[in-house]
Amino acid sequence: MKTIFTLTLPALALIFSVSPLFAEVRKETIQKCQAALEEIKADWQMIYYSGAKHSFTNPGADQAGLDGLKYDPNADQRSWRHMQDFFNELFGAKK
Repeated sequence: MKTIFTLTLPALALIFSVSPLFAEVRKETIQKCQAALEEIKADWQMIYYSGAKHSFTNPGADQAGLDGLKYDPNADQRSWRHMQDFFNELFGAKK
């Protein structure tokens, strides 16, 4: 695999686990992304939220009427905490 980028800061991906919109493409794309991150020895995390669909952090997602979109309050709250922890690690705790 040819390295096409470098990453100087840690990376965090907060990901839904259910996707009728991207089902087959998603697995292969994520595997390639993970392999690329490993190749450049990046500090990275990917966190999946079981049962969460695309747009799980958007309270208005249900109004779109699409099967692949749904607000998930539990995944939303968990992802918010994960992001805050990640930022605290990078930039220090807010005082």
